[in-house]
Amino acid sequence: MKITPGYILSTTDQKDRQILKEALVRGVSDRLFICEQLRFAYDFAEQLPDTLIKTYLIETLIDIFGSAKKMNARLAHYKRHFGGETGNSGKNIKVLTDMELRKQIRKSRII
Repeated sequence: MKITPGYILSTTDQKDRQILKEALVRGVSDRLFICEQLRFAYDFAEQLPDTLIKTYLIETLIDIFGSAKKMNARLAHYKRHFGGETGNSGKNIKVLTDMELRKQIRKSRII
């Protein structure tokens, strides 16, 4: 397996990584926000055979998920403090179906 030069984990604290992984692996949303898209990517990655590539892919998804959470928190902060109705304010985010089924599948995972 080739690892791209410069690759590092952005979150190295194991407790933080475990919290992020739990939210990635078990979380569910009824809208197609970036976190739910990452959960769908994890759903696919989980089905891969156990290899080093799968391990790195999942660890990278955890880091991306953490970055997405930080980005969302920053955008929410800007909206609270500076207001404004620029853009669509999330009105164009697609609504998803089968939330309860996804919840059952993801909560039954062993991590």
